[in-house]
Formats: sequence, C-alpha cells, structure tokens
Amino acid sequence: MPRRRTKKPPATLMSFPATLRLHITGYNQPGFAARVLEALQTCQPGLDGSGLSMQPSREGKYLAVTVTLTVHSQLELEALYQSLRGVEGLSLAI
Repeated sequence: MPRRRTKKPPATLMSFPATLRLHITGYNQPGFAARVLEALQTCQPGLDGSGLSMQPSREGKYLAVTVTLTVHSQLELEALYQSLRGVEGLSLAI
C-alpha cells in the first residue's frame, strides 16, 4: 500500500505584515473608546485616534469601535487581543 504524503499545515493562515481591521464592541460608557485606544497602544505605540471610527448601537447601549492597523507577526496580533481583553466594558473583539 503506498504511503500518503501529507503537507504540514502552516503555523498561521496569515502572512505578515498584514493590514487588519479590528472591530471592538463594548458598553457605551464614557471613555470606552479611549480605553480601547490605550490598550492597542501598548502593542502599537505610534497608533493615534485618527484611525478609529465609532458607531453606537441602535438603542445606544453598545459602542462599536473599528480600527485599521498593520501587524507584523502572529505574536503581535495575539498581544493586541490579549491587551484588549483587559478593557473594561468589552463585549467582543474580532
């Protein structure tokens, strides 16, 4: 019986550097967007607020923050998500 050759899956499906658009949703509290920006700046110090866009939910309970940034490695991407986990009021980050 012939042996099957299997390819090793890549460590990541992304190639770096990669420009990503992150969508962060949380409770519409004063300072939520500033806390998101502060968390992102721990991994990307040059990031400023000009790249952030914000959209409140229909009833105003939640705030969606969208930011476009460039990540240079899988480790940097994981660090960004880890820093976002500490944001007070965060519901979702994709």
